Amino acid sequence: MKRFFAMLFLASVAATTVHATVTFALDAGYLYSGTTTTAYMPTGGLLLLISNTGESTFQPAALGDYVTGDDSVLAAFSMNYNNGTGETTNTVGPLSYGVGLASGDDVALRWFPNITYAMYLSGTLPAAGNVYGTYSAGNSAPDGGSTWVVPSDSGATLDLAFYTVDDQGGSQLDSKGYASSVVAAVPEPASLSLVAGALVLGAFALRRRK
Repeated sequence: MKRFFAMLFLASVAATTVHATVTFALDAGYLYSGTTTTAYMPTGGLLLLISNTGESTFQPAALGDYVTGDDSVLAAFSMNYNNGTGETTNTVGPLSYGVGLASGDDVALRWFPNITYAMYLSGTLPAAGNVYGTYSAGNSAPDGGSTWVVPSDSGATLDLAFYTVDDQGGSQLDSKGYASSVVAAVPEPASLSLVAGALVLGAFALRRRK
C-alpha cells in the first residue's frame, strides 16, 4: 500500500511539472541598433527571449548560434513599435516548464538589428560581424515590472519591463539598450570539435577507399 501511494505521489509531481506554465509579457525601450542613441532597433527586427540554467551570466551568441553554452531560446518574435519608435511590447506563452525553462532560471531579451524575424523563420543564423544586444535584470524588477527570473508558481505571468533613461525617464542606462556585442568570426569550441570530427571521419573514409 505504501508503494502504491509513493507511486501515486511521484506521478502527481511529474504531471504537475509537465503542465506547469508561465507567460512572459515584455515591455521594453529604447532598443538601439548599435552603440549610440541615434539609431533605433528596426521594426521587424529579430527579438529572442532566452533563458539560462543554474548561472547568472548569459553566454554570447556565436557564428551560426543565437545562444551558446547551456542557454536556450524560449521564443522568437518581431520588433514592433507599439508604444512608439524604439519601444516594443510582446506577449509570449504560456510556455511549459521543461528543457530550457525551469523555476529559478534567469531570462533575458536578445535582439539582432541585422536579422529580421522573417529571416530567422527562413533559417538564417548569425554571421560574423552581426551586432546584437542582451538585457537581463536578474532578481531586480526595473520600471514597475517583475524580476527576470522564472517563478516557481505555475500559471504566473512575468512582466518583463525595462526602459532606458533616454525613454521618458526610465531607470536603466541608455547603454542597456545598445546592440554592443559582435558575433566573432571564429566558431565556438563545440562547433570546432564537430568540424574536426568530420575531417577525421572523411580522412578515414578516404583511406579505406584507397
